[in-house]
Order: sequence, then C-alpha cells, then structure tokens
Amino acid sequence: MTRQLFLTIGACAVLLACDGSKESDRECCMDASSTARPSEPSADASADPTRDEGRPSPSDGPADARGPTAPVGDGGRTSSSDAGSTDAAVVGDGGEQEDHHHSVDEDADIVHVDAGPLECDAPATCGLVECAVPQEEGIHVPSCSAIAPHSNPPTSGAHYPSWAQFGIYEEPIDPGFFLHTLEHSAVALLYNCDRLDVDGGSCDDLVSALLDFYAAFPEDPLCSDVPHRLVVAPDPGLDVPFAAVAWGYHLKGNCFDESRVAEFVEAHYGQNYEDLCNPGIDPNSAGCE
Repeated sequence: MTRQLFLTIGACAVLLACDGSKESDRECCMDASSTARPSEPSADASADPTRDEGRPSPSDGPADARGPTAPVGDGGRTSSSDAGSTDAAVVGDGGEQEDHHHSVDEDADIVHVDAGPLECDAPATCGLVECAVPQEEGIHVPSCSAIAPHSNPPTSGAHYPSWAQFGIYEEPIDPGFFLHTLEHSAVALLYNCDRLDVDGGSCDDLVSALLDFYAAFPEDPLCSDVPHRLVVAPDPGLDVPFAAVAWGYHLKGNCFDESRVAEFVEAHYGQNYEDLCNPGIDPNSAGCE
C-alpha cells in the first residue's frame, strides 16, 4: 500500500472526550497529546493559563510551517527529511481566526435536509461530476457521538467541536472531525482503493497523484503550522474511487484529473463562512471508537 503522511499536533486543551464531561475531557486530551508528541514529557494543560483558551504556550516556540512529518499506520511513504515537526495548539489565538461555534448542544434537534436530486454539472474526464449539495446546519454535538451525514462523501451538517488537522492521513477521518475541517474552508481529496479494484486502475498511482497535488499547492498565508488547508485521506465508504469535497460541494469520479480538480479547489478553497487555519487535532488519537 502506498504510504501517506500525517500531521503531528500539539496541546489538546479543548478536545471533548467521548462522554463529554470536563474531567474526562482533560484525561482524553492528555492521552491524545502524549500519543501525538511522544518525544515530549506529558504536562497538565491546566498549569498554563494560555492552554485553557487553546493557545500555544510561549515556551512552545513557533510552529514549523512545513506541516506533515510523521507516518501514520503501518508502512508507506515517509516524510521528507526537510519537513519540520509541528507544535500546535488545538484552537486559534482568539483573534481574526476564531471559531465562533464553541458551544455544544447535547439536546440539539438535528434537522436533515433532502440531499437530492442534486444540482450537478456535466460529466468531465473519467466521469468527474461536481454537485452542489443542500447544506445542513453546522451545529456542534458531543465528541464521539453518532454522526449521520446526508451525503457521500459528507459535505455539511452537525459535527464535533474539535476539527481534524489539515494534512495527509493514512487512516479514514471520523465524519464528526472531518466536517468541522471542511467548515473551516478546507478542501479534501478522498480515495477508495476498493473501488479502484472494481473499476480498474492503480491505487499507488492515484495516491501518488494526490500527494503530488498536495505538495505543489501554494502556501496559505492564514496557516502557520501547515502549508495549507488541503486534506488527503482514504474513505472506505466512498462509492467512487476519487472525490474532492468542500463544504456544500463534491466532485466525484473514477479517477483524478489534475486540471478539473484544480478548478474545484480554486472555486471552493477558503470560501466558506468560516475561513480559518487554526491547528486541529489528530482525530485518530481522540479516543473515539
């Protein structure tokens, strides 16, 4: 299997635990933080008042802008030797890049909208079709609670208070974290190698093309610890080999066509109502089963 990279994270001061209680939140956060940063001693986030707001401690120093450094899972593509490690807080600095949806409504009545028929354009190379998906409200629900996206891949709707860090993943991202990342105006490039086995094609070639696209994408001036807000990840639930997805839109087809995907990214990257590049978390260390 072709390997991919994964972005390390820093403090997990506001990550909600699976049961939503504050005491468990801190324990879950400390577990996730120590997992993501094994080279550093574990520390109680409450000892530093800046951590309570999700801000990096002054002792952390500046984050390296190169982003992904550590491989995830078993085997695969390793990071480049010039890539620096990240030391990022879970949320932003409280300034212009502030997520305004911090509250969690445990009793929220999630209203699902009818996702079809969709407004789609004409098929392009290898059947790539872009569709506008009716948007559901991006309310916050407790971390690790059940999420039922109304589209495949997920394009909007209820999600967790914490978001997945931007970057390259080897493991699928839980929809609750994934949707919050899209809400921050990211664009995700998803693939399902099982569908390639059905439709024909090389998974290695597809993933290699996605990683090349990620590497060549211009740096985002809003980002400090990652190059930009693209996400590359597998999605075993995807019903086609490839999809690009943004909040409210998806481009799906049987292959990756660089020019068509570039058009999609240009149209939707940084365009959602929350245009943020605050550091996220490692969703696979968040304690959700």
